[in-house]
Amino acid sequence: MKNDTSLTLFHYWNGLRGSRAAPQRLEIEPAHIASILPRVFVLERMNFEMYRFRIAGTKLCEQFGLELRGRNLLDFWSAEDRFILKRKLATISQEGVAGLFELEALAPRKNPVLIEMLILPLVNASEAIDRFIGSMSAEVEPGWHEMGHLNQCRLVRHELFRPDDLPCIRQLTSKWPPAEVRSARLVQIKQRSFRVYEGGRSSRASFLKD
Repeated sequence: MKNDTSLTLFHYWNGLRGSRAAPQRLEIEPAHIASILPRVFVLERMNFEMYRFRIAGTKLCEQFGLELRGRNLLDFWSAEDRFILKRKLATISQEGVAGLFELEALAPRKNPVLIEMLILPLVNASEAIDRFIGSMSAEVEPGWHEMGHLNQCRLVRHELFRPDDLPCIRQLTSKWPPAEVRSARLVQIKQRSFRVYEGGRSSRASFLKD
């Protein structure tokens, strides 16, 4: 991992994970990664062909020139790259490994920008890995505002890794408080489930919707 955005997300996710394959989706506290939220996304695996954006940061939506929520991550790739991504994402889901991807983001009449994409597994209420938290960040951020809207991505490099097998990687200076554990009750409104925590408003709201 080269980019601070990827490192920040990885260390936060790995700290929540502990000795488990992946943390629970409901453990994610957006306030603890506020500095990178504009470049963070959450995916839901619908099937082998569909990895739907449930949440996408404002910076990502701006760069793609559209609201990514509800769209398929695989739509922005060539047939060859889609085949590779589908296999990698299926392995992340089945084995709880992490995925690191380097890609060229393309926009009409603009130079491509090299982007690092990290995808990490999350366990849903069913105890299955069908959610993923990830980030996309350019190594040279000032180049992003000079680009037109992205309409295609091209894989340059990709690898899967088991976090427990990693050698010591660069730590960042920022630290996060431990995940707050509180009791909650499940509420259903219009066929959607919400986990409600006592004690006032919470920045978790957008991550808690089923």
